[in-house]
Amino acid sequence: MYNYQWNTGANTPSIIGGAGTYVVTASDGSCTDSDSAVVSPAIGSPSAAFSTNSNCTSLTVQFTDQSTIVGGTIASYFWNFGDGNTSALQNPSHPYAATGDYQVQLIVTSTTGCIDTLIQTLHLSLNAADALFTLANGCIGTQVNFTNQSTSLSAINSWMWYFGDGTTSTVSDPAHIYSTSGAFNTSLVVTNVDGCSDSIMRPVTIYALPIANAGINDTICPGAIATLTASGG
Repeated sequence: MYNYQWNTGANTPSIIGGAGTYVVTASDGSCTDSDSAVVSPAIGSPSAAFSTNSNCTSLTVQFTDQSTIVGGTIASYFWNFGDGNTSALQNPSHPYAATGDYQVQLIVTSTTGCIDTLIQTLHLSLNAADALFTLANGCIGTQVNFTNQSTSLSAINSWMWYFGDGTTSTVSDPAHIYSTSGAFNTSLVVTNVDGCSDSIMRPVTIYALPIANAGINDTICPGAIATLTASGG
């Protein structure tokens, strides 16, 4: 009587999605032999993915399919929105009845019968954030203060500032020094604890520094009157 053992540790393995080379060894106690089997992934295996546009101002969510497949075609989609409703559309829009967390499931099936599933948590809130800030024009090398005035029904926990010169900040009320003059488009993106975001952009002008010039240096005698002519550029 022979004993068969696969390198998976089982006499009769069940391989699900486990591509690779598997070796089986047969033994009668004194003599052994082995052989290998190559398991390849099915052509046209899909990978489920999706995104949403939840913006905290509406309970209607647009779902966008981002699933991929190589060497095949996705034949069907099945959405479970986590509130008892489903859809077979590729990119459905769904109105929820209340805020909260929902486990959204997408199942995609290829024309060869291969299936992939993705489950993501959707957090719905109507506590929208309202981005707002003030600032004043400045000069090269001087500090420009950015005053955050954003509001939200839930606490804001993230500030992302873009100063328009390639630099950024994540503090609530930053100060920034520009090294060149010109007009810069500054912007602020705020996000609250519910994941709701808003953004705003404001221009700022940075002026070049004036050049002081007291005129030509003259040699004068003590007690004489010196005339100085101021000029600048």
